Amino acid sequence: MAFNNARVRQLRITGKAKADLGLQRSLATETEHLGVSKEVQHEQKIGSPIGYLAYQYSLLCSPAVMAFRMNAVEATPENLAKGQAIYKKHCQMCHGEKGLGDGPAGKRLNPKPFDLTDKEQMASKTDEYLFKDITKGKGPMPAFERKLKEEERWMVIHYVRTFSGTGGK
Repeated sequence: MAFNNARVRQLRITGKAKADLGLQRSLATETEHLGVSKEVQHEQKIGSPIGYLAYQYSLLCSPAVMAFRMNAVEATPENLAKGQAIYKKHCQMCHGEKGLGDGPAGKRLNPKPFDLTDKEQMASKTDEYLFKDITKGKGPMPAFERKLKEEERWMVIHYVRTFSGTGGK
């Protein structure tokens, strides 16, 4: 959906004036024409164009949407080497050198870091599931959405799958 920030600002200004006149319904009607659902019209959700965009972004990163992301990075030797370097820099301190969840920083965490060598567990996790966990974080695991580019996260997924011998899912 295309989003017109200037139009929303205009609607908010004219909407405030109309609300003062007791015509708040016209703001809701105009907002619906922009494709903004009634749920989003609440002040908490659409408090500003930036608030609305943040809400839309949260929908794009919802677990349901993240589950449909596909790993577009191939598991080439070059990408596995890059994934290994990224893992060593960002993951090894908690997950350990061999992915056992026994890294020095991971020993202090509760729950303990995920054992990436557990073949049964890793086989049950899709690449998209792992991508969501790496992107958004889970439990004590931090989010890497801002630290790693999307393709770097996919490279790490290919690399961590080498610990358990499970290929991309």
